[in-house]
Amino acid sequence: VSYKVYRGENNKFKLLATSKTTSYIDKQLKEGVTYSYKVKAVGSKKTESKKFTNTVSVKTYKLVWSDEFNKAELDNTKWTFDGVSEADGYASAPASINSEECTEVKDGKLVLKPRFKWDVNKQKVIAGETYSAKLWTKNLMTVKYGKIEFVAKVAPGNGTWSAGWMLGAKANWPACGEIDVFETTSNPLKNDIIQAAHMSKFSGMTSVNKTSQVETATKAYHTYAIEWNEKTITYLIDGKETFTYDPAKYSDLFKTTGDDVSVWPYNQPFFLVISCGVGGAIGGQITPSEWTQIEEEDGIETLEDYFYIDAVRVYK
Repeated sequence: VSYKVYRGENNKFKLLATSKTTSYIDKQLKEGVTYSYKVKAVGSKKTESKKFTNTVSVKTYKLVWSDEFNKAELDNTKWTFDGVSEADGYASAPASINSEECTEVKDGKLVLKPRFKWDVNKQKVIAGETYSAKLWTKNLMTVKYGKIEFVAKVAPGNGTWSAGWMLGAKANWPACGEIDVFETTSNPLKNDIIQAAHMSKFSGMTSVNKTSQVETATKAYHTYAIEWNEKTITYLIDGKETFTYDPAKYSDLFKTTGDDVSVWPYNQPFFLVISCGVGGAIGGQITPSEWTQIEEEDGIETLEDYFYIDAVRVYK
């Protein structure tokens, strides 16, 4: 049995190739074009299919910005700590302080290293000794529409909150809009991945979101992405769609149209944010479980965890 592969543009299909295997790579694609494919089995009269498979559409993109973290240090033309607030954010522990010392580039990876001190005798976190990490591309790079990817392995420690996300550049939160490409939750296993959209209609701890289980989120690298256009944001994990935020689908709930900025602030440039918070409503309870002890003195342990980012890529 062989397989005839047809490629289509504007619903007009032409035979592209005949493959003797169940896979085929199309190397003759143009950037920024949506292609459609369908396949038909051919062979003897007994094995030849009279019907085509379902049509699958694929949109091609052009890489316009990326960081593979292959330099010895953080590229300060792409990322900055300038303006990052000291408090880690809405849902983080109030005492969590952002520190540039909790970020490094090592072995081709960006590593965010949250840290805290633990009183062994009292079995509690020492106040004022919890440190998180956050950096962004604000005032260096913004993107409006396209495909954005974070290739990451999240931190496993209890209380950590790994995230790759985006903020609108033209207003304050929540009017600016927020796109959470991925973030972990208070689940101690850190294998629940939230992907969400926040805006004035859905802000604070409320959002349009989807939680997906990624069993190896702390052990392997996964690609978390969005495909964003003028009307919708589609979320993906490892190339598979998880859900789409389309404000038109929420018109009854919003009591407004998709053109309302309170439900669609996503027609402006956004900058990228990478963070690893500690504690709070999203990080959850901080305990030494799954953290690495890096120091111990007089019953006080210093513990550190690791959130790895292999690459960040922006396509148009």
